[in-house]
Amino acid sequence: MRKKIIFFSILLIFFLFINKSFQQFDNSQLQSLQSPQSPQSSQSINEINLYVNKNGNDTSGDGTITSPFFSICKILNLINQTSPSQPIIVNIGIGNYSCTYCIRYQFENFIDIKFQQYYYINDTINNNNNNNNNNNNNNNNNNNNNNNNNNNNNNNNNNNNNNYEVIIINLNLMFSNSRIEINGIQFIYEQVDIGNMILVIDNQSEFILNDSKILFDGSFNLTYYLISVENNSTLMLYNQSTIEQNNNYSFKIYFLTSKLTIYNSTLTNQYITFNGGENSNLLGLFLINYSTFNYCFFFTKGYSNLYLTNVDVIGGYFDTRLLGSKTNNSEFIINNCNIIIKKCKGFCNGINNYFEIGYGIKFNLINSKLQADSNEDTNYQSILYGTDKSIITIEKVLFKNLSTFKSFIIVNDCEIIFNENLGTKINTKSFIKLYSSNLELNSLDFQNFQFISTSQGNENNFIFIEIKSLPSNLTITNLNYNFNGFPILIYNIDNNNNSNNSSNDNGLDSLDNSNNNMPIVELFNSTFLNIQGFKFKNSIIKFKNVTIESINNDNNNLFEFLESTEFECEECFFKNPILSNRIYLFSILSKSSINLLNCKITNSSLIALIENESSAKFEKTIFTELFSTVGEVLKCNSNCRLIIEDCNFERVYCITSNFLLISNSSRLEMSGTLSNFGIGIEPFAIINSNSFVYVDGITMNSTVFQTNLFSIDSSSNLEFFNSEFNGLFSFGTMFLVYDDSRLSFETTSLIGNTFSILIDSKDSIIDFKNIEYVNNLGKLLSSLGDHIDFESFKIDSIKGISFVNLFTFNDSRVHFTNITISNNYFMGSVIESYNSDLEFTEFNFISNENLYNLNENIRISSSMYFVENTNVEFEDSTILFNIQNSDHFIYIGSDSKLKFTQQSNIQGNNILSSGSYLIYSSESDIIIDYSSFKSTHSVTGSIGLFSQSSISMNKALFTNNSNSFNGGVAYIDETSKISKLQSSFFQLNSASIGGVFYTELIKYQLFNNISFPNNYFGKNKAIYGDIIASVPSIVSIELPDLNSSLSKPTIKVEDFYKNLISDRVYLSNVTISKVTLYNSIIVKNEQVVLKGGFGTFDFQFNAPPNVNYFLVSVLIKELNISVEIKANRTVCKDYQIYNNETGICTSCPMGSYNYQGSCKICSENIICMESDIHSINNYYLIIQNNNNNNNSSNNSSNSSSSSSISSSSSGSNDNDDNNNNGIGFLKVYECSIGVCFEKNKCLNELYRGNLCSRCINDTDYGNDDEFEMYPSNGKNLVRCCKDFKSILFLPYVLFLIIFGLILSLFKYNLSTLIIPIVLMIQINSIIFISYPGIYLLQLFRFSIDFIDDICSFRLIYYWKSFLSLISILVVFSIGFSNLSFNIINSSSSILPQIAKRNLMNFKLIEKNYKLHIKFKNDFKRNLKVKFNLIILLFQPLLFNLFSLVISKEINSINYLLIDISIIFKNSTHSLFYSISLILLILIFLILTILILNCFFYKIIYNNDNNNNNKNNNNNINNNNSNSNNNFYYNKFIKIISIGSTYLLFNNNKKSNEYRDQFKWWDFIIILKSIIIIIISIIMLFNHVLFILIITTIQFIFSYLQFVFHPYKKLTDYKLNNFLNLLQLVILVMIDSKLIGSNESLFNIGLLITILTFTFSLIFSIIYYKFIINLNQNNNKNKNC
Repeated sequence: MRKKIIFFSILLIFFLFINKSFQQFDNSQLQSLQSPQSPQSSQSINEINLYVNKNGNDTSGDGTITSPFFSICKILNLINQTSPSQPIIVNIGIGNYSCTYCIRYQFENFIDIKFQQYYYINDTINNNNNNNNNNNNNNNNNNNNNNNNNNNNNNNNNNNNNNYEVIIINLNLMFSNSRIEINGIQFIYEQVDIGNMILVIDNQSEFILNDSKILFDGSFNLTYYLISVENNSTLMLYNQSTIEQNNNYSFKIYFLTSKLTIYNSTLTNQYITFNGGENSNLLGLFLINYSTFNYCFFFTKGYSNLYLTNVDVIGGYFDTRLLGSKTNNSEFIINNCNIIIKKCKGFCNGINNYFEIGYGIKFNLINSKLQADSNEDTNYQSILYGTDKSIITIEKVLFKNLSTFKSFIIVNDCEIIFNENLGTKINTKSFIKLYSSNLELNSLDFQNFQFISTSQGNENNFIFIEIKSLPSNLTITNLNYNFNGFPILIYNIDNNNNSNNSSNDNGLDSLDNSNNNMPIVELFNSTFLNIQGFKFKNSIIKFKNVTIESINNDNNNLFEFLESTEFECEECFFKNPILSNRIYLFSILSKSSINLLNCKITNSSLIALIENESSAKFEKTIFTELFSTVGEVLKCNSNCRLIIEDCNFERVYCITSNFLLISNSSRLEMSGTLSNFGIGIEPFAIINSNSFVYVDGITMNSTVFQTNLFSIDSSSNLEFFNSEFNGLFSFGTMFLVYDDSRLSFETTSLIGNTFSILIDSKDSIIDFKNIEYVNNLGKLLSSLGDHIDFESFKIDSIKGISFVNLFTFNDSRVHFTNITISNNYFMGSVIESYNSDLEFTEFNFISNENLYNLNENIRISSSMYFVENTNVEFEDSTILFNIQNSDHFIYIGSDSKLKFTQQSNIQGNNILSSGSYLIYSSESDIIIDYSSFKSTHSVTGSIGLFSQSSISMNKALFTNNSNSFNGGVAYIDETSKISKLQSSFFQLNSASIGGVFYTELIKYQLFNNISFPNNYFGKNKAIYGDIIASVPSIVSIELPDLNSSLSKPTIKVEDFYKNLISDRVYLSNVTISKVTLYNSIIVKNEQVVLKGGFGTFDFQFNAPPNVNYFLVSVLIKELNISVEIKANRTVCKDYQIYNNETGICTSCPMGSYNYQGSCKICSENIICMESDIHSINNYYLIIQNNNNNNNSSNNSSNSSSSSSISSSSSGSNDNDDNNNNGIGFLKVYECSIGVCFEKNKCLNELYRGNLCSRCINDTDYGNDDEFEMYPSNGKNLVRCCKDFKSILFLPYVLFLIIFGLILSLFKYNLSTLIIPIVLMIQINSIIFISYPGIYLLQLFRFSIDFIDDICSFRLIYYWKSFLSLISILVVFSIGFSNLSFNIINSSSSILPQIAKRNLMNFKLIEKNYKLHIKFKNDFKRNLKVKFNLIILLFQPLLFNLFSLVISKEINSINYLLIDISIIFKNSTHSLFYSISLILLILIFLILTILILNCFFYKIIYNNDNNNNNKNNNNNINNNNSNSNNNFYYNKFIKIISIGSTYLLFNNNKKSNEYRDQFKWWDFIIILKSIIIIIISIIMLFNHVLFILIITTIQFIFSYLQFVFHPYKKLTDYKLNNFLNLLQLVILVMIDSKLIGSNESLFNIGLLITILTFTFSLIFSIIYYKFIINLNQNNNKNKNC
């Protein structure tokens, strides 16, 4: 990093040094150019001093100071004779010296000749030269000094040199290769002979005037030059020297390839010609500094450079043209000069231009003033005239009080740079005229201009810059232009070759314009005020940051673009307030084009006229404050193009004209914002004659129109994209579209607009796509003969209360796609259509409201949709939540067709006007396919078919439709019809009459699957005719009999469809006659009120046997219908009792029923109320008739067996009578808990059959009768399974293996932990078998179904029970083996180490296994182990065996109680029954023997002890350990008795957990379990007492165990008491009313599962954490 810093520091110093060196070099060069050194006098020893004086003598004098000469001629003769190599100084005394008669003296090769006064200081020249150098240096450093100061200094210098003491008259000299210096001497020339030159300086000579003067006083012949400087010679003027002539322009000074140097001097009335050579080696150089020119004229030719610095120029002129010669590169530089232009005098009257710049001249006019007196006319045609490839630079110049009678500056074939100039009081016809030239203009400010106006051609005003011939280019920057006229004109381009100079500006207008290159005009950062305008022809124009205002233009457009002109403008400002019908801001003609970017146009009238294949583009431009009374603001005509992109129009007012006119195949592309418009009697825009308008991204708001927004006709096209119309107000139509034109809207919004009609179209195409139409007021569309497409159109928040309709279609084709019309208010129709086709796809008509029509005369219809002779199709459409206050919602009339298809949805519409329908059809057809009508609420109806209309419905959905009159779905008059009704769905529809259909005189067979197939009617409601109804047509009489529920004769008035006419009250006349074999007698004549469609009267048709029948006639006069029927004698109902004496049928009292003619008391579990007989919750009612009784008795007798255990319901009644009448014997049975409910209802749809014992998921065996014959295979005991998962068998097998291995490991050490916990879980899985919500408990009774509602397989119960028994055997086999211990002790497995480290009491387990190996043939020890395993498995074993042998009788048929779908002891069950019964007998036999041995255990115990002593002695003597075991094995009877005794009363007291007097306590546990198992199965259908009994048993057992203290160890005693307490807590909680009444059975079952496993876990934790640790601590203390 340090090296880098040093390197860059050295590099910086080097560049600073180089820069300083170049600066010094530049300064030295500049000093040498602007202030050349005057030659120094060479003072040497050999210089010659000559003296002349008025007191001298030419004859006697010797030219010394003491003897001077008298005349100048004498001195000149002497000099001519002197050697030229010696310096000569001529000292002249004061006085006048005449040389009139002297000869012309010629000096050659003199190195230095000086003429000076006596006593003239020789150092003056040196001092002056030094001063000149200093002044030049100061001038170089200060080029911008004030010119006025310079003028004052020059004037003072001249005044100081007015008096010369030495005067020489008429001296003629010629010099060749010599140096002449004049100091302080005045030369006066009077009359000069013709042909003589006064002063000739030739051949590299130097003639120096220092503080001297040459005066020409007299008249001279101008044929010759008076002073000639030729051949690289030099004329120098210093120190206030002058060359002056009293007579104007009487002589000339001629320079030929020579040098003129003037410093601080003056030239007056001189005509100076500079002639350079024909090449750059022969250069004329003229350096003029701090001097004054008075009426001097300069002409240059050849290679000549002219430099004027700090010079005052008064009068005269400059001509630098080279006539008739080749181009050169000479320079003419005027810097910091003050030029005062005077009127030409004498010979210069014919000169036209002040500066005439010729071929190749580089002319620079810098930091100067160019002015004239305010009251003087200079008579110049132009100030500057440049030609022939000259390069002209005018910079920082003040032009003041100047006037020309033609152009101010004229250039031809030149480059001109015009920078930072200022002008005031200029009077000229045009300022700059270009002929094939390039102009660069920067920072120009003009004030108080006055212009010459002519009527020649189109040039009626001043022209600032005019391009007359090509090629010409123009660049303007920072121009402030504030006066009338044309700033830039490219219009009269000359194409002819006219040589008449007098009629043109110096002949320039006649130049040939054969080069047709387009001129380029670039204009930047400028301002044009009060101008006439610009005219461009065949040009390329570029403006940037330009301000243009015009207020005086009455006849011309502000901009005129002709013949393919291209105009680009960026960040410009325009103002053109002229009110005219023909004056435009931009006139674009003849294939021209303009492009405006980021501009602003304000306070203007007409903006653009575009014609003849031209184009205009306005981009990001602001238009504001536009006002037009006549003429179109933007007019595009004749195949032209107008682009308006991202522009902003604001406050535009068109009174009697259009804003836009697009015609004759023209094109408009538009985007931006239009606001606060005011449009008068003409449309905002007219588009006609095959024109095209493309609008993308326009926003138009707050605008008022008297007539139209757009008028489109003659095959024109208007397209809108991404646009917005907001807050527009029109008294007429917004869009007129006629004559095969097209109007398109896409992604456009119309919000809050007011108009009469939005679109009025005829024979055209209208496209809408993705439109938002919100809160607009007015008709949207009126169409005649159009093709119209609406897509993605949203109409929202219309408060249209003053228009007739939203859409009107005549002879049109209309397609609506994805249209939303929502949240609107309408007075008239939304759509009126005549002779048209309307297609709606994805149409959404939501939350609209039709206001009440107060003036029906002003509109045809107030329907939302009114169509005639029109085809209307709604496809996948939605009509939701609309409100119709006036007329019908949809009116279809006169040969029209209305079609709903593709899941169209009509929902939630309210028709509030009386007599109005959702759809009213007259002479039309309605087709509804795959569509739905929901929640239509109307006063009159949903669909009304009148005047030969028809309706077709296929896969239609009608739900929840309602009205207050007839036909919840459709009203069909006598001339109309249902043409098709197929696969349709009608639900929850309602009406006063006819919940779905109402017909007048036609009857339809709706439920005929041939005519109207696959229809569904559900839950439809009406006063009458829930599905279909008609006018009242039929009156009928129904009489009570045994098979009907009528208690009285009933008169019914019905329609065609047997619906009771219940909407009104009718009076009927009833006449009853008794007919015998011989006569007819009227026995009753009564007037009956028919209310709800029917009425009853009291009459019992009982009579003696001689009465054949009764005649009953009914007449309803109001309906003009009647009926007459025959009535037989009455037959009582099954639940009634007939009185033979009175013939009256009576019912049994409440709480009893008729059984074989007598009233029998109903069970308390049955509700008996006349004919209403049903069971209460949790009970199932079976009515048994006589045939069923006989069958039941037979089945019962066949299935009875002395060995079976049967149970009957406590709620059933087995009494049976043999009466011939009654409803049959009632039997009621209690169901399993939570399965049956009131009126024989099952828990859910899964259950069915008697006592809900069968499942819907059972294998289907065919019909219901066959189904009842087969056992259920879809149940888990009493609960039906929802699903079957065979995968559950895998965890079941895994459980068996794990449980068996645990028993195998602990079988020698079955402490108080394992047995009590397992027994508690097992007994809970048995007690709560009927509860849902039980999980995993079933595994401990070895059931394969251990998840609620899910079964592993479809199996009948006895097969499942068989699997459980096999599982018990498998577990016993694994438990009895030593498999677990062998696995743990295996050396090849990692399991033993983990088990040994973490398994509690492993040492004890290991010890017991070692003892088993030692005493593996010990019968007592092995028997005890087996007994312990049996204790753990006997509960599930007994449950499965008992469940297969206990039966229940239902309706005289025995069923297996655990599953009453299985007929007891049927073919398959008989096998399982027999096996289970045998096993139970063996088990009870063994238990009986064991119990009996308990009473004789002392005798057996003593005998056994004696035998043991003998055997022990024999073992000592003979070392034979097998003799005693062989003895017991050979005696089977003794083995049983004595083995059982050892089982209960082992000698090894440490291995027995009970005290001596309670060694039989295991039998108490077994007995308790047997009792609970039997009760759990028997009371499965009597749950009321079940939990109470089980709780009592558990309490008794717990109390006995607590009182007797059967356990040897206190810890065992406490733990078992604690476990008993937990079991009681579970039972008491389940039986409590708090849980039973507030929780569902599922939650109770879940609670049982949680409590069982939680209490088991708590018990295990207490055992391991406290009891075992305590025992271990006690053992340690003992060892200590």
